[in-house]
Amino acid sequence: ISSYSWTSSLDGILYEGGQDGTSSFSTTLLSNGTHTISFSLRGGNGLWSTEETFDLEVNGRPEISENVDISDDEISRFRSAMLKVKIIDDETLGVDLDYTVSYRVKGTDEWFEEYIDDVLFNNDTKELEFTFTPDGDAPVGDYEFSIDVIDELGGVSDNYVMPQSIAVENNLPVIGDSNLDVKDGEEPKTITEGEIFDLGIESSDEDGIVSTVVWYADIDGDGSLEEIGTGSNFTFEDNTLPVGDNLITVRVLDNEGSYTEQSFTVVVIPQVIEEGLVAGVIEDFSNNLPLIASLGLGVLMVVGTIALRRNRSAEPIEGLVVDDVADPVLTGREPMEVEDWDIPTDAQGNALIIGEYMAKRRESYITHPNNEEVVDYLHNNRERFAISSYFDVPGDPTVVVTDWALPENLRGNVHLDSFRQQIVERITNSAPDKNFVIIGEPGVGKTVMLFEVFDRLMNKAPVGILSTDTIAKAHEMFGVRVFYDDIPENQKLVEALTENDVKGVIVSSREADWKALPTEMQAKFDRLTVPLFSELDMKAMIQKMMSFQSLGFNDDSVKILAEYAEGSPIYVWSMVREMMHRSVKTLTREYIEENSVKGMINYVAQLLQRLLKDGEEYRKGGLHALASLIFLSDHMEERYCNDYFFDAYVEVLSKHTEEKLDDKMNPKTLNLVLAYLPINDSVIRFPHDTWPDVLQGWGDMNPFSTELRMINRAFADSGIFQDLKKEVVSEVWNSTYERYKRTPSRQKNSFLALADTLFQNFTIDELKEAGVDIDIVRQVASTYSHIPQAAKLISKIQAVLPQTVTRIINMQDIGSEGSHAPYKIQEMYLIYNDGRMLSSLMDEEAKVDSDIMSSMLTAINDFVKDSFQTTGNLGSIDYGENQIILERGKHTILASVVYGEANRDLRSRMSRALTKIEDEFGSKLKSWDGDVDSLSETVNHLQPIMDISKPVTKEMIDELQALKSVNLRSSWTQTAGFFQVNLLLNNYSKKQIKGAKLTLEYGADFLKLVRTEPTFKYKVTEVDIKKIPANAEMSVTLYFEPLKSAQSSLNVHLDYASKGGNASGVSTAVFERVDLFKDGVTLNIDDIDNAVKAEVVASPQTKVAEVVEAEIVEAEVVEAVAEVEAVVEDIEVAAEIVEVEAVSSDVEVLDATVEEADSFDSGEAEVVEAEVVAEVVEEPKEPAMDPGDSGVDDILSKLNELDDPENAPKKKEKKSEEDEDKSGMDDLLGKLDEL
Repeated sequence: ISSYSWTSSLDGILYEGGQDGTSSFSTTLLSNGTHTISFSLRGGNGLWSTEETFDLEVNGRPEISENVDISDDEISRFRSAMLKVKIIDDETLGVDLDYTVSYRVKGTDEWFEEYIDDVLFNNDTKELEFTFTPDGDAPVGDYEFSIDVIDELGGVSDNYVMPQSIAVENNLPVIGDSNLDVKDGEEPKTITEGEIFDLGIESSDEDGIVSTVVWYADIDGDGSLEEIGTGSNFTFEDNTLPVGDNLITVRVLDNEGSYTEQSFTVVVIPQVIEEGLVAGVIEDFSNNLPLIASLGLGVLMVVGTIALRRNRSAEPIEGLVVDDVADPVLTGREPMEVEDWDIPTDAQGNALIIGEYMAKRRESYITHPNNEEVVDYLHNNRERFAISSYFDVPGDPTVVVTDWALPENLRGNVHLDSFRQQIVERITNSAPDKNFVIIGEPGVGKTVMLFEVFDRLMNKAPVGILSTDTIAKAHEMFGVRVFYDDIPENQKLVEALTENDVKGVIVSSREADWKALPTEMQAKFDRLTVPLFSELDMKAMIQKMMSFQSLGFNDDSVKILAEYAEGSPIYVWSMVREMMHRSVKTLTREYIEENSVKGMINYVAQLLQRLLKDGEEYRKGGLHALASLIFLSDHMEERYCNDYFFDAYVEVLSKHTEEKLDDKMNPKTLNLVLAYLPINDSVIRFPHDTWPDVLQGWGDMNPFSTELRMINRAFADSGIFQDLKKEVVSEVWNSTYERYKRTPSRQKNSFLALADTLFQNFTIDELKEAGVDIDIVRQVASTYSHIPQAAKLISKIQAVLPQTVTRIINMQDIGSEGSHAPYKIQEMYLIYNDGRMLSSLMDEEAKVDSDIMSSMLTAINDFVKDSFQTTGNLGSIDYGENQIILERGKHTILASVVYGEANRDLRSRMSRALTKIEDEFGSKLKSWDGDVDSLSETVNHLQPIMDISKPVTKEMIDELQALKSVNLRSSWTQTAGFFQVNLLLNNYSKKQIKGAKLTLEYGADFLKLVRTEPTFKYKVTEVDIKKIPANAEMSVTLYFEPLKSAQSSLNVHLDYASKGGNASGVSTAVFERVDLFKDGVTLNIDDIDNAVKAEVVASPQTKVAEVVEAEIVEAEVVEAVAEVEAVVEDIEVAAEIVEVEAVSSDVEVLDATVEEADSFDSGEAEVVEAEVVAEVVEEPKEPAMDPGDSGVDDILSKLNELDDPENAPKKKEKKSEEDEDKSGMDDLLGKLDEL
């Protein structure tokens, strides 16, 4: 074959290639339409073959034009916009095409069709037309549109999103009629000077609610409007409007912060004074002029004397204010009523512990500073309250004030204008499941508002602050609100809130930052916008702040400061802080004009310029200080840092700034700047987030723009900032840890602050590489877990390394399976008093064999018949691995087949259900004829109980039971200089525990594990127990050698595998901050066996062992049915029992000796069994005996002899039966006395 030919009747030659008799090709260039495809080939002789043909239909896909005609690109809710776009198809007419039009808010993923109407194709214009009408629930934002088109042959258009979008805006509130309206031909409302009059307005909001109505007027004649009151119907009682025409403006605001204004004219006329009265006053004044002059002179002298005494140390200020009388504007908030808060009734297991913990933390917060008792309780229960949580309930309001960089005396003194008051009340009066965002511009007081809401809500229930990058729903279960200041700063938390449907979250944000967040995130929150303060409110707030700081002021200085602040309260606070720093006692117009500029950002820029520059030139170290501030602002997470870390960093940075900026560190300049940065609890941070704004180049008058770019290029872009950040970790860690070891109580805050900084800015791997000991951090954080900073650290470590810490309650699990009921209801039976079944329910997952069910019902039936012959509670029946819980009514019994542990709550619910059934169906039950259908509705009362444990699985119950089936107790003493730790492991379950190991938490620099008894494989922090037999008690002794004189702590965790292979564990704190002494004495491990060498102890006195638990458990009284003969050999036991708790008395026995006791014979005798767990007070003078030959074992063996005639020692002599009867009980009581 020499040639190949493919041709199309529409497109001509398509392809001419081929090889070895085969020709194939593919193309995407065929024209739309019906093609006749021909194929032929030519042989070497030049002859062509006959053509092979076939028809091919090529269907073109519908095409959509890029040009879109939109009637309005901005609309409000309930309004419509029409959109038109040209669409063509090669075969199908436009009217016959299938169209799908959808929309979404930009930045979101899901498309909707709800707001699309009137989709039709216009044959005349060849355009697809449709309308878009958002309803009142439509989120505000930009909407984009997608069109999908399918023709009759199945051709689908390309994915098409319109290039134009439509902005949906909030509907402005509408102002209706007012009593100030003026009709045509009428005069404006006229009132007399000082007259009380009413202001009324009708208003509505189409897509929400009217949140507030504010009235304004120019009451002082300065040309600016001041707020005079709020409310749709307002009575203006304090009418100080000047005579003449006055403009009254009303502002109506909706729940999304939008507002509408309208102005009205009110004419004020002067009061009429009778002429005769005026003349009389003038006449009396003339007659008494000398007296009035004398009185005036006297008043002037008194006032002058007071003013002179008060201004002795300062220049006289005209109109100076010094408060002697409480001004309503300046007084703090009235004490609020503290409401009771109860742990939810459905809380189970760990949820109860968490509920108690939050209640105690709330109590500590509310009672601060007189909270010593509750703080002690939290400290003493810190092991039980070892909780890993994504939020923290602060126990001290000053912690919140410090963390949020607020004025220290803010609590109870927040100035609220009417608008802010309504925002606070709206949040505090809302349901706990509402989400709110407080929005405002920098310096408007968002964080202050957030704190005021936080502080007020704490009086209602516990309130938390989000402390990690994750979030769960545990707080919802307890009705707890969680807060976060400036949410856009934490992008990981933003992602978590976007991806999860979490309720009860209250955050703050700047307007621009909030709009940049995902739209689906914004849609979950109700917006509350905080406006700038009015001039009148600014003046009141300035007076309040100045008065609280005992600073002088006058009307003129207050007015000019209000003008400069431009409605920003943080501006005023910054001015107050600067005055205090510079020891300026009085605010004057001159001081403001010389040291301030208008606007918060410009003010901070000017302040930094004064600190870093001397005139136009930088001070020595000025550029280095500026670079240090940029590092803190842009390269430290959350913009805070441990003070020692920052000090070390700026020192290392100095050589690089000298090299690149020709400016090294100057301590004087740096300290001048740092004096304005608050340092609390060893943490340095900015006083307000406008400081980072300036350092990022914001502000029209920013004097650092050039230097900022230069520093960022030289240090940020090159990676020097980050490299130096890692470089100083090792040095700061080692020095801080050494300080902590020397004086833990004084250095704990510094250590925890450094650890928080490190975990906030570095990964675990980076910290380990730098030599940071994560175990030490965990140990110290666990020791001080009652401190908020330590609690946050525990949560952060648990989030990253959950396998390293056991017996820590994970808050994330609560609210899901973590707070489930401790039982699973598998079946419920309502049974008549003669044993017949009335109704029943069975869990969907329960698969009960018919024979098993039959035998179970038989057991219940027999029990029911017997029980109606008795009175009182019925209790329960153990049936295999289940329990049958029974509650009795007058005519019926309710039985629940339960897997797990039935609690009082379940019995209470069953009892209430039974009462309701017998009340509702009492007449039918009284004479029931066996018709089951007549009582079929009784299941309606049983179903809610069944649903309680519906989400619970048997595996979840097994996991919960595993925690209760194992116990770990500990004590310690010193033996031959070694620390001897005695552990008692109890397995109360019926199954063997596997995979058991002891995890040890201690400072490896201070202690060394040298031996275990019995002998187990061990490493520095782990002892491999392997298994604990069922129903067994295992004693394990660990010996530690002290390595240096220091304080140390030891925590022991017993980790093991529970049912389903899940990891479980219990823990005990063996000792905490015990003083170790290592005075150069060489210890010998062999000395442990005889314990005769001198011990290394903390004091000259003998070390007294700490006893964790010692108890006598009174067993059930049993009946002896056999004659018992026994003779107890003379045995002397040297054992000291520290403490034994009995039912009615405390017994202390020292050097107890078991005397010889005769056997006894008793037909019936009451025998009391006892379990003794105790510790030795001090070392015995004689060599220690083997545990099996002395002490508790010896005493218990004597009781065993009473029950075991075969193994009892042979008696010394035969006694008469009379003697035996007489001595029997005496022998038993004697042995009990020995205990």
